[in-house]
Amino acid sequence: MEINLTWAMNFSASCGDVREEFIDNSKGKIPFVHPIFLPACVEVSGAFKSIFQTEFSKKQLLKHTFVHHRCDIVFHKHLRVGDNVRTTISLDTFEPSNRGTKTSTSFLHTDLSSGEVIAVGRFDGVLLGLNAITKEKSPTILKVFRVSATHEINIPPESAHLWDACIRNPRRTRSLAADINVHTNLQLALEASLPSRTLNGLHLLALVVSKLMNQERKPQNIQRISCTFAAPVYLAYTLQVLILECQDEEKHTIHFQVKDKAERYVIKQGLLQFKSESCL
Repeated sequence: MEINLTWAMNFSASCGDVREEFIDNSKGKIPFVHPIFLPACVEVSGAFKSIFQTEFSKKQLLKHTFVHHRCDIVFHKHLRVGDNVRTTISLDTFEPSNRGTKTSTSFLHTDLSSGEVIAVGRFDGVLLGLNAITKEKSPTILKVFRVSATHEINIPPESAHLWDACIRNPRRTRSLAADINVHTNLQLALEASLPSRTLNGLHLLALVVSKLMNQERKPQNIQRISCTFAAPVYLAYTLQVLILECQDEEKHTIHFQVKDKAERYVIKQGLLQFKSESCL
């Protein structure tokens, strides 16, 4: 898969991020690609493909919505426009849980030319209600951090449509399977027992990551991004979210959580880690 200039720039723009690292191709410069590009444009479709290798069918998607539970990606190098990527996909977990069938799909992204590892990712999801079982939950122990800064983001309802257009390669025809989309199709959202369209979790994560990057926290210095998607975010109206930024003792690590206007946590256990030599 080659990452062309239009695709990379469109994607960055859908993240509300037009900083020069992503947009400036003047005087021979080669822009970087936004760090959420691989999870959003490669790993989501890869996770769907992996579950279709089981007995699960596309028709069951409307009955058992496939939700993204956790994202985790570690970068070995950062993509630039023009890079060719090969992705190896492995479905590691497909088992019953309290909410439905739990899945875990791993990804190895390598440079097609050199064979170098670009990134290693993981997509944990749940097929809601599929073979759900009653199972005692293990207690979750969370480390408490002091909130060092807060950031507000306003997300208009049309954001889901812009994101849906920009995550796709403009040089390729859109797959019919892409129409099974509770983020842009209200009828499908209602059939999936949702009260409204939902914001794609990775879109929210991309907006958060872009908000937390600054002049010192450069995108090419990001080493790891991970988070748990704790609750759906509905798009019936302009959405306000509050990012709680917590600086770790290690200055190159930022922990964050995201709350909506109703004080619900929609992202938990957020982690943005930069190379240790980065000055924060």
